[in-house]
Amino acid sequence: MKIPYVTAIAIIGTFGLNGCVIYLDDPAKVTFAGQAISGTNGKPVDQATVWVHSKRPVFSLLPVDTFGIVGATETDSDGRFAVSAKVNWPATLLIQDNHSIGSVILNTSEAQRNGLVIRLNQKRTLRQDQKTQDTPIKGG
Repeated sequence: MKIPYVTAIAIIGTFGLNGCVIYLDDPAKVTFAGQAISGTNGKPVDQATVWVHSKRPVFSLLPVDTFGIVGATETDSDGRFAVSAKVNWPATLLIQDNHSIGSVILNTSEAQRNGLVIRLNQKRTLRQDQKTQDTPIKGG
């Protein structure tokens, strides 16, 4: 049985290249480490999601995007985190739990990257499918 060329490309594209993103640059890998602190009570924020956002040029054969997220992790029980990523400057470090968000913009590769203290001061906006701040964030 012969598979038409277009069908073969569609199958390879769907299964073989799913999520295939190629970065068009190769900046140095940097490690960001610090602690997430609640803006309301000053206590460490555990199990918060930490993202590193950096504008890096990408190439993909499929309509996918990294949305600038080049690294991610979660805070531990003491609110501490460490995440490594290849970044172009400026880079943004964003931390979010179910209630609030905090972020910092780092402008150069010489910026302090260890011992960062991020206060989660901004209230997280509810999505339309959420009834309260305590509704878990789906997929993130």
